Amino acid sequence: MVLDQSSGYVAPSNASEAPDPSLPIFDVRDVQLKFAANFVAAQVANNVMILALATGRILRIDLDSPEDIDDIDLPKKSSETGVIRRLFLDPTASHLIISTTLGDNYYLHTQSRQPKLLSRLKGLIESVAWNPSGPTASTREILVGVTDGNVYEVYIEPSTEFYRREERYVTNVYRIPETSITGIFADLILGKPDQRGAFFVGDLAATDG
Repeated sequence: MVLDQSSGYVAPSNASEAPDPSLPIFDVRDVQLKFAANFVAAQVANNVMILALATGRILRIDLDSPEDIDDIDLPKKSSETGVIRRLFLDPTASHLIISTTLGDNYYLHTQSRQPKLLSRLKGLIESVAWNPSGPTASTREILVGVTDGNVYEVYIEPSTEFYRREERYVTNVYRIPETSITGIFADLILGKPDQRGAFFVGDLAATDG
């Protein structure tokens, strides 16, 4: 991969400056990145960009120093674990979940270059609600929505021990039959309410009469 910095991302010189309201929220520019394979997924958070290639490679780019690129491979070949289909990056860019077409899911911490298989979390992940409490060494409690309608509460704690699983626990907390959990959100609620609320969005089938 070759990175041409002459037309790439330029970090702002002073992030504390108030934005000019006359400027667009974002703009699109050409970046001279060349890949040996097609990229299949991307995520950006906290000035970090993650790109996934069809070969199972992960490129982690610090947009403040775009010349430094972490080149990371999944521990299994695409023929064994599937092609990467979705990436889920938390707002601090500390935690990354990688989901493949065969239902294998991997976890990668920002300080690691070795994705770990989440053996307890199987299925095609469609959405993740990150813990709103802020960055920590672990993910703390997060919610994961899967294509089969299941919602799991997951706690991922990175470990350097080879035989230790990354998941502290994976618990099924909800299921909506015959539908996919395409979006999920979590937030803090002060106090301890005795009730719960659910919000659903979908299409209504047309009926006669």
